[in-house]
Amino acid sequence: MGKMAAVLIAAVLLSCTLAVSVNAANTTSGFPVPAYFVLGDTFVDGGNNNFIASNVPKANFKPYGITYFKGIPTGRFSDGRIFSDLQAVPFKLSLAVPSLSSPTDLQKKTSINYASGGAGIFRTSSVAMGAGNAISFENQVIAYETYAADVIFQFGADEAMLSLSGAIYHVNFGSADILAYFTKPAYATTAGTVSKFIDGLAFEYQRMIERLYLQGARKVVVFGVGPLHKSPQVVLLASKFQSSDGRRLCASMDAAIRQLNRQLLHMVNVLNADNELGMEHASLQLVFADVYGAGLSIIKSPASHGLTDVKNACCGAGKYGAEVACGTPGHKVCRSPSKSLYWNDMQFTEMGNKRLFKLFFDGSRYITPFSIKHLAKMLIPGVPY
Repeated sequence: MGKMAAVLIAAVLLSCTLAVSVNAANTTSGFPVPAYFVLGDTFVDGGNNNFIASNVPKANFKPYGITYFKGIPTGRFSDGRIFSDLQAVPFKLSLAVPSLSSPTDLQKKTSINYASGGAGIFRTSSVAMGAGNAISFENQVIAYETYAADVIFQFGADEAMLSLSGAIYHVNFGSADILAYFTKPAYATTAGTVSKFIDGLAFEYQRMIERLYLQGARKVVVFGVGPLHKSPQVVLLASKFQSSDGRRLCASMDAAIRQLNRQLLHMVNVLNADNELGMEHASLQLVFADVYGAGLSIIKSPASHGLTDVKNACCGAGKYGAEVACGTPGHKVCRSPSKSLYWNDMQFTEMGNKRLFKLFFDGSRYITPFSIKHLAKMLIPGVPY
């Protein structure tokens, strides 16, 4: 069975179990959030890559999962929970199930995680990074569209709207694209100038958001790209060049990240303005989570966030903990993962994710126009609460 066929079958099977009551969500948590949906890359993969045979990064081996999941690796690229998992706590929802899970698991859940490690906004970015079988942004959207259409068919528009439009949508892409462009010279050559590349990413991102909107998405959190140039992986790579070339790599990547984030913020503002004017995206409400700014604030002031190491991978070995990959022969695990920002050479520890979550959920200068908590409490016009 092909990867895309598996995604679509899983979507149809899950839709048979929807029948969610928003009133129950209101009663137990105070939030009108019956479910949440996750689309994204390695930072929020909840285990989908476990079900893909090859050409994807995996985290289904020890010591992944040691902090929260009783030492059982789940496919999350962390020692414990990832950012999207933390959303389930205040909403009093179960963790989102990977969209490629077995029917038995899918039948128990209403929240779905479509994310796939190595996924890019462009599939070509994943191919360049050796992750050609990762589920691309568009294929994740297609899987969600299949699910949503079947929910509407089975339960009718009103009940479907109750779940689909009341849900929180977590969208997190762009890191794989930036990494591919700046670490794979052949890819950058074919992709064109940085500005052309970033413009293309932003255009495709908005196209996908609009497709989600057409299938019921109304409360969307757009996560910007974080400070990848500060990660152990990129810092190690830069250290292998002459000092000026290494600095140039980090500076160029930094500038591209900020350029993409500016365009994503502009997209959020434009689509929200359409909503306010009663135009084509009526009832759509987006917030932009500035992972770049929040991440840098943690790196610059680790003690204020309860961290002591923001430079090295907790799991790995060698320079910056990035010369030996987490889980491979010769790796080591730091004494206190809860004191480190990075779990492996790129992704955060559960504690790192918790620090970001607090900034974005409760509200801070790093999320606009308001917090995820505020977004969750909003009642969307036209939804039969």
